Amino acid sequence: MVRKGIGSIKASGKEKGYVEISDTKGQFVDRDLYLVVYRLDGMVMAHGANEKMIGKMLIDLKDVDGKEFVHERVELARTKSAFWQDYKFTS
Repeated sequence: MVRKGIGSIKASGKEKGYVEISDTKGQFVDRDLYLVVYRLDGMVMAHGANEKMIGKMLIDLKDVDGKEFVHERVELARTKSAFWQDYKFTS
């Protein structure tokens, strides 16, 4: 799904790609899986589950254990072409 999202952004541009990714009934949502696009400063540019998150600065967001998972995710994105991240998500 991530590769497909990247392809969509490259093919149609950021604005249209972000809108497509943020469509909760679109092709980038599958059951409880969805895409989120962050800038490298932690700003949410697209969110497949909650459009209210778009435009929010989440760099300091912590999981239930206090792990700054958005900060970690951004650092991983800066240093690796592909990665896996573990954190505790609460709904």
